[in-house]
Amino acid sequence: GKAFATNGTSYDAAGNSYQNSIKLDPFMSAILVTDVPSTTTSTTAATCSATGTILREEWDNIGGTSISDIPLQKAPSSTSQLTSFEGPLNVADNYGSRIRGYICPPQTGSYTFWLATDDAGELWLSTDSTVANKVRIANVDGYTDYRQWDKFASQKSASITLQAGKKYYIEALQKEGGGGDNLSVQWQLPDASMETPIAGGHLSPYVDTTAKATIAGTGSITRDEWDNVGGTGISDIPLQNAPTSTTQVTSFEGPKDVADNYASRIRGYIYAPQTGSYTFWLATDDAGELWLSTDDQPVNKTRIANVDGWTNYREWGKYPSQKSISITLQAGKKYYVEALQKEGGGGDNLSVQWQLPDGTMETPIAGSHLAPYTATTADQTIAFAALASKTNGDAPFGLTATASSGLSVGFRVVSGPATISGSTLTLTGDGTVTVEASQTGNANFNAAKTVSQSFVVLPASTTCSATGTILREEWDNVPGNNISDFSFQAAPTSTNQLTSFEGPVNTHDNYASRIRGYICIPQTGNYTFWIAGDDAAELWLSTDDNPDNKVRIANLLSWTGYREWNKFDSQKSASITLQAGKKYYVEALQKQGGGGDNLSVQWQLPNGTVESPLPGKYLSPYFSQQLTTSSLNASIINTQSIATANPLAATVKQGLFVYPNPASQQTNVEFTLAEAGQTDIALYNTKGQLMGKLFSGTTEANIKTNFILSAGALQNGVYIIHLTSGKSNLTKKLIVVK
Repeated sequence: GKAFATNGTSYDAAGNSYQNSIKLDPFMSAILVTDVPSTTTSTTAATCSATGTILREEWDNIGGTSISDIPLQKAPSSTSQLTSFEGPLNVADNYGSRIRGYICPPQTGSYTFWLATDDAGELWLSTDSTVANKVRIANVDGYTDYRQWDKFASQKSASITLQAGKKYYIEALQKEGGGGDNLSVQWQLPDASMETPIAGGHLSPYVDTTAKATIAGTGSITRDEWDNVGGTGISDIPLQNAPTSTTQVTSFEGPKDVADNYASRIRGYIYAPQTGSYTFWLATDDAGELWLSTDDQPVNKTRIANVDGWTNYREWGKYPSQKSISITLQAGKKYYVEALQKEGGGGDNLSVQWQLPDGTMETPIAGSHLAPYTATTADQTIAFAALASKTNGDAPFGLTATASSGLSVGFRVVSGPATISGSTLTLTGDGTVTVEASQTGNANFNAAKTVSQSFVVLPASTTCSATGTILREEWDNVPGNNISDFSFQAAPTSTNQLTSFEGPVNTHDNYASRIRGYICIPQTGNYTFWIAGDDAAELWLSTDDNPDNKVRIANLLSWTGYREWNKFDSQKSASITLQAGKKYYVEALQKQGGGGDNLSVQWQLPNGTVESPLPGKYLSPYFSQQLTTSSLNASIINTQSIATANPLAATVKQGLFVYPNPASQQTNVEFTLAEAGQTDIALYNTKGQLMGKLFSGTTEANIKTNFILSAGALQNGVYIIHLTSGKSNLTKKLIVVK
């Protein structure tokens, strides 16, 4: 009969109203609904319906105490339905559990959740009924007692606004090691009421509604291994070679800590079980790469993750590069996938995990989604551009061709004057050269159709001709070891012709020698010269065929052994550009004191060829005035055709002229000199032998001198008329044809 106060107008189940109080008979009770003004919290009934239970999954015999130890990618050992958000208490050790399903909020407003677990635990809530949108809202890193809600701050979620009648996916994870075990979830509703644990009236079990693949993997994937391979980089893997061994693995994970100095590749096909966004992770020791194709063709693969250093076994978060971006895959479609690993020393591992569109983590990817690699070969083509014509004597050059497969291209000379080493072609003569490019294929590609290119090798330009010898002069009984000890102005003790740019070796002591003449250049390009000698030596080269323009390009201040080219830096010239077909004056000086004696010159041509010593085929002798003469008739016709009081006022261009040329019986020889002095003119054959002196006497400056040379005693052939006067050295070629 006692009256109880109420807050405003209240209603019972029969619809009776009560104003501010209600009076009940003994042993009676009533449930009242209070009519209160509208606020931000609504008591609108939920439009979603709960079944009264939630799904619990358990994995037995699992070591560890961390959430990451739960093998969520594998089927659970057992499942059951719970009538509240709370698992069994103190039932076993070494297991993992997941309670998941849907929660239907009874009110619109702010909710707070608490989690208590032993050992570690996590609580996840989605923004809707989709698993992929779940976020972690609370966790336990250690353990709590049964329903101990306040041991860690992380056990309590932030305030979360939920909508009445809307279904939300919810999931709690628990990893039990040893000792006690529990898992409970409570919440506080917008009206501030606490529900411990959350009652089954708001819960429904998880139902997998994601589209599933109609194609499944075979349960394994191919693993190749190459043994005894040094290095720790992916580039060290000899993928072009056959592996040492090939096996099948039942998940996307290789063996752990098995050997050093090896490489491995796990490859095959992956079948996506759901359509949606996937994320992949790679862990390896040492370096690793993960590749995924857009289809089942390896050629379309792209790298999606990599490890540049090393990670521990299943250590997924050491480098950002271990994690792929989100990749959309289609359920039931087959994709080529490949993981590479290079092991140096120490520990070794290779593992790949993924996250499915529904948020499930699979560590490593299970064999049920995998199939071994099946070799298929694709066609490839070669791109080999046309080759431009070359000149005989050009430097070796590289060939370039590419295969559409990315594999390296090989070359061979089909025909013509050339040899090849790798991709470098060396010309050996004139004519047409045909080169073939080929690619033989591999396990992924068929052999490409060969491609040939032809080009012409033109003859080298040779406007100058060499006689095959060079002049050597020797002065005997000359003391001293230095070039400066002798002037080289006196008549030599002896002269002779050499068939290469090299003097005699170890003949006697106390002499000086000079080897001089002309060098005819076979190729245009950069040349390098070396000189070796005993004792001192110098090498001089002119910018043309005039000795007056010579410069020293190499020298020895002391002695070297025979053909010892590298004793002194000064023995080697700088790189000198010379023109093919042009004749250059060259001179080597040697001063021998006592002991051994030698003088040699070598060169390197623009094509890289080194000739040691420089051969006679490029050489001609200097036109010396000191050779023994033979009689030859010459008559002076006119020696003063031009004369003035002041010669500079009527300067005549200096020169030597011969006409007619070719000649049969006689020819005119005419010369004019810029300076007065002793003048000598002689005739030589192409071997450098003196045929006769044509003129010897004093001439004045700017005076044209003309005489007739009788050629009756000469044989058909080529001769050289050589004029010397002071610093002037003039030559003219005479051809005799009868």
